[in-house]
Amino acid sequence: FFSMSSADDGFFSGSADATPQAPNAVQILTSTVKSIEAAADRIQRQLGLRRQQFRALAESVAAINEGQGDWECLDVGGTCFHAGCGVLGSRGAHFLSALVSKEFPSERGSEGCIFIDRDPEHFPLVLQYLRD
Repeated sequence: FFSMSSADDGFFSGSADATPQAPNAVQILTSTVKSIEAAADRIQRQLGLRRQQFRALAESVAAINEGQGDWECLDVGGTCFHAGCGVLGSRGAHFLSALVSKEFPSERGSEGCIFIDRDPEHFPLVLQYLRD
């Protein structure tokens, strides 16, 4: 049973020889602060790792995007296909590499696409061949 008297200085005690409860509260607060600091340190380390992962991913995406900046739109029989100039210019000299070369400027439609008067059904296979 705890009682409070005017001589207790605001601390509760069970008897005259009981120790004040304030040091226990200070210990609890100190322990809590240390736990919070440890959690904050752990979160900071995790954040640092995530930032490193993000930077690595951003560099990877930037490298991919840089390689995709030079692309062409091909309107094959009314179906638009987009492919990188590097892909279209691969596998030696051929019709598509000539279309995208700077030596032979190609006419473009109103949408900026190079028109090819062919059936578009099998054109994805041609692009896949050039990409592999």
